[in-house]
Amino acid sequence: MEAQFNAYPQQEKVLVPYTGGSAEVFTSSGDVVFQLMGQTFRLKAFVTGDQLFVMSEIRLQGRTYGGGRYINAEAPTNGKVILDFNKPTIRLRISPYAACPIPPRQNHLAVRIEAGATYLNH
Repeated sequence: MEAQFNAYPQQEKVLVPYTGGSAEVFTSSGDVVFQLMGQTFRLKAFVTGDQLFVMSEIRLQGRTYGGGRYINAEAPTNGKVILDFNKPTIRLRISPYAACPIPPRQNHLAVRIEAGATYLNH
């Protein structure tokens, strides 16, 4: 899905909590904005090397893991970025020592996206 990248005048430092109770400072350089099902969505994007890292909480098809979904996207070109909701990273919490970043509230999407992996028999 193509999204518009809206850069901030200057990068923001955001304290992101983890499922295990800790937190980490992430750097956000702007928002990705896209249309879906007649609605406009704005997700905070974080900088990871030369890519964008977008954390989201979305409803996917079928039986899926209920935690965050994480998308690594190429750096914006001409103000555009591609978000591939078919290839999210899903960090399973398989032990009390594993922790996952919790997507910021603005990145919670109250819409069903028919994409991504479905996990059966897990």
